[in-house]
Amino acid sequence: MKRKAIVYAAVILLASACEKEAAQQSPGGASLSFHIGEPETKAYVASSSAESMMKSLDVYVFFNDSGLGSANGQLETYRHYTPGTSTFEISGKDAIKVSYGAKTVAFVANAPSDMPAGIKSISDFNNWETHSWSFSDNAIDKFVMTSKKNITISGDIRLDSTKDSTLMLKRLVSRVEFKGFRNDLPASLGKLTLEGAYLYNVNKTIDNSAGADDNFWRKKDAGTALSDAAVEKLVNPGAYLPSAARFAGSLAKGSSWSEKKENKYYMYGFPNPVPEASDAGSKDWVTKLVIQTKVNGIRYYYPIGIKGMESNKTYVINNVTVSRLGSTSPDKYVSTASLSLSISVLDWTTGNVTGNFNGTLEGNGSDGWTISL
Repeated sequence: MKRKAIVYAAVILLASACEKEAAQQSPGGASLSFHIGEPETKAYVASSSAESMMKSLDVYVFFNDSGLGSANGQLETYRHYTPGTSTFEISGKDAIKVSYGAKTVAFVANAPSDMPAGIKSISDFNNWETHSWSFSDNAIDKFVMTSKKNITISGDIRLDSTKDSTLMLKRLVSRVEFKGFRNDLPASLGKLTLEGAYLYNVNKTIDNSAGADDNFWRKKDAGTALSDAAVEKLVNPGAYLPSAARFAGSLAKGSSWSEKKENKYYMYGFPNPVPEASDAGSKDWVTKLVIQTKVNGIRYYYPIGIKGMESNKTYVINNVTVSRLGSTSPDKYVSTASLSLSISVLDWTTGNVTGNFNGTLEGNGSDGWTISL
């Protein structure tokens, strides 16, 4: 009897091992359907249809069971779609066939050209999660967006981003909106010309390290385009906005400029957690909104550092009022200049406010005009 019990136990263990091996090799135990995109109803219209566009959608299902040993984290199945919309749904006969067990489902919208090969380039979850993203892979109607969800499959399952916020696609870029500017310089200086506003110190890759010029897009002048035309459009709205929406004319003391409702002054950048400069005027790596002006034929810059820029946030910068002349270089804070402004930080997808600043900023050493929210 003892010998029979040992044989039965061996059979059970062998059957269990075979089940796990089958789960690794032959998906098809259940159907996975999904609805993905931004929430369909929200109080705050977080983005334009172009900013939410999914020209392509790649779906990965990875094993997420430590009991599988070396197979844990490996890719079980993969699908590639071309929605051409801001939301997308797969169900019924088009649902993805998957095996039972613990899984990680990962989505990538608008993947760069080197990634949609799917199984060839993304073989496991670690490979997916540590993929090095390039800022130049993004465009105004083709932002790279991702989301992921750990699930346990015991039968047919449906994932719906309108009911589960963790599934909402999140852009890798952040958006900076410049809403308004006022000239409050002494009248004796004459009129101020608002020439442009753009982002400076924009990460080239999402995982780059600080401390080297070639890791950043460093735009020096609103009128001089960067070498990459796609990046120029992202960091400098003047490169693509209709002429009627751009800055026009000169501003006398007390005069203001406001963005057009139908043509928002949006700029885009990658997350940038690098520290600020150690003292006023020294080079730092913080991403900045640079406002470029001209007074009496001389160009002046007002750099506003956004410390700790995060993905999928909207930084709304408004009521920028300058009362002293700025710097003669876009990469230096000016300790003698002062300005006032308001900044709101919102979650790009939901519109929830995550930070606010209202007041006057004085150039004072390492703080300069750097906003930390």
